[in-house]
Amino acid sequence: MGLIALWEAQQQFNPRKGSFTNYAYNHILGRYLDEFRRLNKEAEHTTIPTEEFWQYLIDESVSSLLDEETLLAYCQNGQLSENQTKWVLYTFLKGFDTNQIAEIECVSPSAVKHWKTKATERLRKTASLFS
Repeated sequence: MGLIALWEAQQQFNPRKGSFTNYAYNHILGRYLDEFRRLNKEAEHTTIPTEEFWQYLIDESVSSLLDEETLLAYCQNGQLSENQTKWVLYTFLKGFDTNQIAEIECVSPSAVKHWKTKATERLRKTASLFS
């Protein structure tokens, strides 16, 4: 950082306003002070979790089962087909994209896109009935 500040000082220096040594010193000092202020501000807004925090974390396996149950309930209420339900589960539980789902299910990506289209249509209809 000091070398960059020295280079900037050399680029911005005007010999009519004084000596380069004083100008460069003040420019470099200012850059370092700015960096220290930034680091202090960042440290003030950053907290490190205590050991107690790590003890209270929720077990992810429990929440993923609940998520799967919730998704299956939506699929049943939306009267989705088996393939449409597969798309919902692969997409929202596992985070797979269209090509990955197509490879797993041994179908074309366009077939998976069709599942997606029909599933979203049915889920939207179901959601509009409840709102």
